[in-house]
Amino acid sequence: MSYSNPTERSYIWPAQNFTSAITRHIKPPVRCTRGVITDLHVSVTTLFTAVTTQGFVNVGIAGDTSKYASLGMGTAAANTAYNARDFAGAIKSDIDLVRDGVSSIQIETVAPTGGAPAGVGDVNLGIAWS
Repeated sequence: MSYSNPTERSYIWPAQNFTSAITRHIKPPVRCTRGVITDLHVSVTTLFTAVTTQGFVNVGIAGDTSKYASLGMGTAAANTAYNARDFAGAIKSDIDLVRDGVSSIQIETVAPTGGAPAGVGDVNLGIAWS
């Protein structure tokens, strides 16, 4: 299998509340060890605050939680959308489980800090595996 004929997978987490950190692990499809993030998207349903620091969606591995991608939410308004392709540097690296010595990746939501942290959104991650 190669990137010319990848196995496309979409991972969807609806109504993620960013007021506390949430981490989920993703295993690749059978016989796949490499991937390209094709989409990292958040549909905002409740306003994000960022009094001290903004909330994030990170894609990475234990020890480097934003190795592959990091999407900052700023003060995103309700009924807006944030996509990693719209922010230079949000997608940082291709996924290579062998190179990185891991068997899964993780996606984590990071809570904004300061004031009264808030933010809810539907998180969508697309990966083309090979």
